[in-house]
Amino acid sequence: VQGLRDRLLSDLAGLAPQAARIPLYSTVPSALSDHPLDSTTMDAEYWYRNLREPVRFHDGVATLLAQGEQVFVELSAHPVLTPAIADTLARTAE
Repeated sequence: VQGLRDRLLSDLAGLAPQAARIPLYSTVPSALSDHPLDSTTMDAEYWYRNLREPVRFHDGVATLLAQGEQVFVELSAHPVLTPAIADTLARTAE
């Protein structure tokens, strides 16, 4: 991914991130937080980090569960993360 950095930053340079209307939580370690992400920071550099850094999906879901969240929505072309959410829910319920 590092070899694609300059191209990716160039191709995504025109992004104009907007404020989210619903809370969005990132699984990128440099943006991982107990608080919703300031979605206006989701610029080209954010998306590069999103590709480059490890995904801490379980940690993010577990944190939200501990905060009392009960509804998770996966928005993707294929629900590849739904089983991971179910597994995290099952482990947390034990």
